[in-house]
Amino acid sequence: MKTKFITSLRMKGSLIILFVILSLATQAQWANYTAGGGFSGETGSLWRAVGVGDFSPGPPPAARLHVSNLLLQQPLLPALNGFLFRTDGFSNVLNRWSLFTGTTNSLLLERFRLYVPGVAGTNDNVFLNATQPTGSMNFQTNSLTRMFIQNGIFPLTAGYVGIGNTNPQNTLEITSNTLSPRPAGLRFTNLTSTSATVFNPGPGVLSVDIFGDVIYVPGGGGGTSLCGGVIVDNVVKFTGGNTLCNTNITDLAPLSLNGINNTIPNDALDVAKGNVDVNGINDGYEINDQKVLWHMGQIMSLYGGVGAGTLAIPITPHNTYIGYNAGFSGSNGGKNTYIGSETGFQDVNGGENVFIGWRSGFNSLSSVHNTFVGNVSGFNNTFGSNNTFIGIGSGNGNVTGFDNISLGIGSGFSAPGLNNATAIGANATATQSNNLILANNTQNVGIGLSAIPIGPQNKLEINTTAGSPHF
Repeated sequence: MKTKFITSLRMKGSLIILFVILSLATQAQWANYTAGGGFSGETGSLWRAVGVGDFSPGPPPAARLHVSNLLLQQPLLPALNGFLFRTDGFSNVLNRWSLFTGTTNSLLLERFRLYVPGVAGTNDNVFLNATQPTGSMNFQTNSLTRMFIQNGIFPLTAGYVGIGNTNPQNTLEITSNTLSPRPAGLRFTNLTSTSATVFNPGPGVLSVDIFGDVIYVPGGGGGTSLCGGVIVDNVVKFTGGNTLCNTNITDLAPLSLNGINNTIPNDALDVAKGNVDVNGINDGYEINDQKVLWHMGQIMSLYGGVGAGTLAIPITPHNTYIGYNAGFSGSNGGKNTYIGSETGFQDVNGGENVFIGWRSGFNSLSSVHNTFVGNVSGFNNTFGSNNTFIGIGSGNGNVTGFDNISLGIGSGFSAPGLNNATAIGANATATQSNNLILANNTQNVGIGLSAIPIGPQNKLEINTTAGSPHF
């Protein structure tokens, strides 16, 4: 090995000769390193160091004891290439390394100790010790303290451990990063919300106080209120037979019974006082992330059901769309009432229409003043207005006609553009404008024959009062 040591130029020649002889005998090299390098005759007040290894032609040692392995021949065993330091000691005595600091050699204090005790049965353990009464230990990465062990005042704060802080106020205190996606700062990898539950062996549960300290509180057995007084403007959870206050209704999954200003909730969410306010023109109440009730910022309108009024614009007032995709295209005309799944689905400019029943008025685009009642009533109507269709499938055939009436299941019109036509009766069909059709071709029509057992026997039969000159 090669060893380099700082010495003074004032050493006598005999000592220098002795170092040369030792160097030749042991293959060690001793050299005088100063700030300027070489034997320049500096006094003993200059910085001196011991170098072990070959430092030529580079700079001198950079520490009091500097070991360099870079320029030496590598050992035959590759595992030893970077093996630079080792101490051996008897197992029945204390083996330690110590760090002392002080202003002079006579005023040194031990600050830190790394040791293995020389006690039978314990010498497999390694101890780190901040030896001074007020000394604490910092564990850092990137020059930032990640963990801190406080000495403190025994027994009040001695041994307190801080993770993320240097002033722990409990045996273990965790200060997490509030910007972290996991701000709680604590995780149980093998204990999650999906783990199997076990019976609570005691009468209480763990909770936290206002400082974040973990405390043991009554619970588990049921029937215990942890609210501590009158419930005012907070969230209450009813779970496991207990009432928990100042909690978050989403802190457990699955949720049990929860109350807002209510200590005896009967439902997943039970509000006993106050209103539920949803802010924002595009906000509403949802089921499975689908809006089921909203108003699109227009307080005179109401949309209820998934997809209802999806394309509606806020300026359109007095629209009521109830049902799946009712008024989906969002009529700009206003004053429409669509009730039923996909009623008025295509309507974009219609106004003052009433469509009731599955897909009634489905294809209406810019029609006004229509009343369609019954599933698929007025289904094909697009621009026709002032029509009244009542019955399942009523008004079939009309597309652009005006002022028409269709009463009865399947009643309607033979042409798409008839005006002022009326079809009354199941499957009755009007074929011309300005016509009124009573019943279909298989029916007889009776006037004044109510409750007559045989009914009318002709297509039109009128029963008049005896002696009356009028039909």
